[in-house]
Amino acid sequence: MKRLFFALDISEHDKAVIAKWRAHHLTSSYQQSKTIPQDNFHITLAFLGLVDSSQQNRLITNMTQLRQQAELSGSLPLTLNQIGLFKKPQVLYIANTEIPKALVTLHAQVNNLAHKEQLPIEERAYLPHISLFRKAKNLAIDLSNPNIQISAPSFSLYQSMSHSNGVQYTPIASWPI
Repeated sequence: MKRLFFALDISEHDKAVIAKWRAHHLTSSYQQSKTIPQDNFHITLAFLGLVDSSQQNRLITNMTQLRQQAELSGSLPLTLNQIGLFKKPQVLYIANTEIPKALVTLHAQVNNLAHKEQLPIEERAYLPHISLFRKAKNLAIDLSNPNIQISAPSFSLYQSMSHSNGVQYTPIASWPI
């Protein structure tokens, strides 16, 4: 069984821009927090949990069929313009205030595929975001909101693997937006 999730892919350039903004605006306020490596930046569409190989194969096949029928736009532009904190997991994140319709549709498609495979999906409201720090205790008062333009050219089914040096996310299959 593999630990899998669907996520929007972020270009290396956009990851570097986000990391530079984080270093300039946030690092001094979150020195006691654990910095998330820029290689792990992504926007989760759905966390699937533990998935067996037959479920994985069906997810890939079904998503490929769905994407062949989709009108492709080339990329999904997003403006990262707010900072937030998930208190219980203590994760500081960057997000966009308005969710594009194309992202809502893609999120729904991914969830539908997961439900067909009887995989548990979180039922809370979808908040697309990029996690920046773990073990962040609070939201610093003096933070200025970002205004970072990114564009997601694709999304992938990722495997999450824990190693001695941290978590690594490896794409298993990818599709254009």
